Amino acid sequence: MNEGNRGGSLAARILLFSITFIAFPIGAATSGEVPGHPTNSHPATYGDRWECNHGYERHREVCVAVKIPANGFLGASGREWECNRRYRKAGDTCIEIVVPNNGFTYTSSGDWKCDRGYRKEAGACVAVLVPKNAYLDSSGTHWSCARGFRKEVEKCNLIEIPAGGYLSSSGRELNCEHGYRIANETCESVMIPINGYLDTTGRDWSCERGYKKDQGSCRVVEVPSGAHLDYLGDRWACDIGLRLDAMLCVRE
Repeated sequence: MNEGNRGGSLAARILLFSITFIAFPIGAATSGEVPGHPTNSHPATYGDRWECNHGYERHREVCVAVKIPANGFLGASGREWECNRRYRKAGDTCIEIVVPNNGFTYTSSGDWKCDRGYRKEAGACVAVLVPKNAYLDSSGTHWSCARGFRKEVEKCNLIEIPAGGYLSSSGRELNCEHGYRIANETCESVMIPINGYLDTTGRDWSCERGYKKDQGSCRVVEVPSGAHLDYLGDRWACDIGLRLDAMLCVRE
């Protein structure tokens, strides 16, 4: 074949390919025209499956239009519906969310809360009644007593601070100083008997080594022959090589 024929044949093939591409572009299957696929569908990105078009949802082997109720809109997926702000789903409808006085919506779905100083009660926002010497807490729906006051029923009563007492870090409880202990809402001095001392808590006493508590006093520990005070100092134990027998230490 001469050069002229080859050139003409190549040009003819390019022209035929161009006509074919224009008439049948790649991926040109339109909804409802894909062989073997239902109306209002398109081929899936991968494989030989199919998907419903935006605004349609699959029911078995067909694509059915998503029914959007009043006050609703098509969701981002294109296959379900959502309710407008201040409406919520109720079956196949969108019903209005009624926001009471002193309330506000805080989500796109229309959920509501009460303003600070109010709380929910039976679908309404009721004012929080703050008594004297109290304040709204961080939630804005409850109150707490000021420092130096204690909540009793629905009031804040003054905490009486007796001699030897002080307020706790919370400001709502009574604590007693070192050497005192709480008794009947007051601070009483810790009475330390002879041979006793104030313990590390500062609110009770212990006996010195060799003595033990006996009601309100320190009684000497009687150590029998062949025995010694134990490490606590308020009891005794038999020496090595001896054993306890009827409250006596005898040889083993």
